[in-house]
Amino acid sequence: LAVGSGGGLSLQGPITASVSNSDVWSNSASGYGGGAIMALGATVTMTDSSVLDNVLVRPQSNDTSSDGSQGNGAGIAVRLMASLSLINSNVSRNVAYNSGGCLYLAESAQASIQDSTLDSCTAIKGGGSVMMVQATCVFLGDVSISNSSALQGSGGGLACTNSAIKLTRPGTLRVI
Repeated sequence: LAVGSGGGLSLQGPITASVSNSDVWSNSASGYGGGAIMALGATVTMTDSSVLDNVLVRPQSNDTSSDGSQGNGAGIAVRLMASLSLINSNVSRNVAYNSGGCLYLAESAQASIQDSTLDSCTAIKGGGSVMMVQATCVFLGDVSISNSSALQGSGGGLACTNSAIKLTRPGTLRVI
């Protein structure tokens, strides 16, 4: 358990990281986000990889935040002008105590998702699979969002607030 953010990887600042042919699984964190991976101002490319069975738990102490800023993105949290390229990857079975079970994008973050699956994730509040707050997400290829749930909020598969979603061609995104 990471007491802060990024149970598996915490990438902060103007850095570039590549994750290829890897599994990031069974991690937990209790901070602002990223049960598996937290990117703050970083550029991350994930190819042919999986983010599985990660949990973002509610902090037991010092959790005075009531603005929803903590507990977001059990799989991957991308914040503060960070960017994520997710290619031919699987983000599944992650659980967030707030929003974004698979993926959380916020604060001018950008993501492009291609030929990937976001499946069976859970968020207590919004965006069982994906939660976007002031962010942009481009779906480039065959992307499937399935079997996810938001237990007390909206968007079991996908929830967006002040965000932009771009599809490159019909049939690019399937929300099941």
